[in-house]
Amino acid sequence: MLVNLILISSDWGAPLTNANIILYANSILKWGFGKDTKEVGKAWVEWFLNRHYDKLQTYWSKPLDTLHANSLNPNAVKGW
Repeated sequence: MLVNLILISSDWGAPLTNANIILYANSILKWGFGKDTKEVGKAWVEWFLNRHYDKLQTYWSKPLDTLHANSLNPNAVKGW
């Protein structure tokens, strides 16, 4: 459930921070196991991301301005 939430959030252009992942993980735990459930900590996020590395990988995207600048070429300008 958490992996899917992270992927969907990233697809929408709003990737979750580690703090957000902790909040969502704790919410899922409380929802599934009750209020007395122990919460996850900061070290848990790193373990979780390593465990699901095949699906959750970090990558750097190019800023949109760079893409726009690269598409500005003489043929494109002439056609416009």
